[in-house]
This record gives sequence, structure tokens and C-alpha cells, in this order.
Amino acid sequence: MGPKSALDASSYQHPDGSEFYRRKIERILRILAKQGYEYDTLSSHPVSFFADQDPWGHVQAPQYTSIATTCVYRLFQSFEEVLGDRLFEDLFRSRGVGVVTNRYSTKIRRPVKYPDLLITGIRIEGVRRDRFFSRIVNWSCAQDAVVSETDCSHVFFHHRSGSPVDLSREEDGWKKLHPVLQERCDASAKKWRAAEPETGSKSMAAKL
Repeated sequence: MGPKSALDASSYQHPDGSEFYRRKIERILRILAKQGYEYDTLSSHPVSFFADQDPWGHVQAPQYTSIATTCVYRLFQSFEEVLGDRLFEDLFRSRGVGVVTNRYSTKIRRPVKYPDLLITGIRIEGVRRDRFFSRIVNWSCAQDAVVSETDCSHVFFHHRSGSPVDLSREEDGWKKLHPVLQERCDASAKKWRAAEPETGSKSMAAKL
């Protein structure tokens, strides 16, 4: 059942949300977690009529990268527990080892327009000693479907030299991060393989 009115359709902008969106969000979160998208790093983006849309009333293509970046940043924040206070502070003060997203490749599956709330999930898809790869999806509450997919590459580098960093040769926190990322990658892959036959067809069907 859809929203009862135009005001109800944009009620995701209310501080307390709405029962209509609350039920949808709960269902989407369950599906994303089941598909291996990391629950703790999920993010949401309320579509803005003015800031997000192009003259034709659709979310602009560059906005999908901006929305994905919010989720990527939350993923980077999840490194805190492994790195410890000092290395984590250095990471966000651009000292020592850093991490940069050097590639975004986005497939827009369905056009999105206001009003809508996008739920963004990220999962790690591959890990090397100096980088890792991720898949990000935007799930539309209005369409109840994945509307975009973004593949990313994230490279660890040293701020002083600008060169990629082999985590296995770095300080304890960075050295520990590499196997942790691999564990998270393996856990996501296992969930994805188990969930794909059940949740991967209808919800992922592309219109474009």
C-alpha cells in the first residue's frame, strides 16, 4: 500500500519519520543484511526536491557518487576499533597512512525522483595488501528496489610519498586491518551466495 497523501509521501523528512517509511526501512534493512551488506555502515539519503534533481525531475547522475561516498566514509570509520586511537586520528588528519577511493563505476538501474528515501549499503568484495574493492547499492523506498549499483576501489597510500602502502609491512594496527578486511569480505560473500536465489532476482531487476 502506498502513501495516503503527498505529505505522507515525503514524511521521511520528519524528525520522527512515519509508520509508512518505518515499515519499509525495516524490511529493506533485513534484506540488505541478508545479502551481506554491512549493517553497521548502512546510511540513508532523503531525496531533496531542489538539491538532488535535474531539470527533468530525476536525481542527477553525479548525486549517486555523492550518496555512495557517505557510505564509504562510514566504512572507513569502522576501522577505528582495529587501528586504535592514534592511527585512526592520523588517518583522518591526513598523517601517515591514508586511504582514497580512486575509482567509482556506477550503473543507474532506475530513475529516482522526489519524494523518496534511499537506503545505501556497502559490502567488501575483494582485498589485496594495498587496496580493497567494494560494491555499493542504493535501495529506493518509493520503488522498493535497487536503483543503482556502484563498484569502488579503495587504495591505501602514504601521505608523504603518495605511493601505495603494503599493509602487511606497516605498524600493528594497519597490519591487523588487512586480515580483518578479508574476514569481512568472506562473511559478506557467504551471505550473498546464500541470499542470491531468494532475494536477488525481483529486487535487483533493472529497468534501464
